[in-house]
Amino acid sequence: MGLWVGFSLLGVTTRVLTPNGDGLNDVVVFKLANPSDAGIRGRVFDLFGGEVASLRLRSDGHVEWDGKSSGRAVAGGLYVYQIEAEEQVFHGMVVVIR
Repeated sequence: MGLWVGFSLLGVTTRVLTPNGDGLNDVVVFKLANPSDAGIRGRVFDLFGGEVASLRLRSDGHVEWDGKSSGRAVAGGLYVYQIEAEEQVFHGMVVVIR
């Protein structure tokens, strides 16, 4: 009998986001294992619990955030991400530096 591995967060490309368009740390990618191709819900919140953005699903199955809310770069500070699938919830923090 094989080992079944479900949905999991494998890693985050950076914890410090600098969305200034220079090509360095403009986007944070959340690398996922999603063997059953489950629906993913990813969101970013400010420290007051307000939803700032939804994470964008990439063609490789991972999700990303570009440091923007409604097309505009967010203010510098701490932001909380939450990724949900298959009754699993992963969360953590990223820092936006402006």
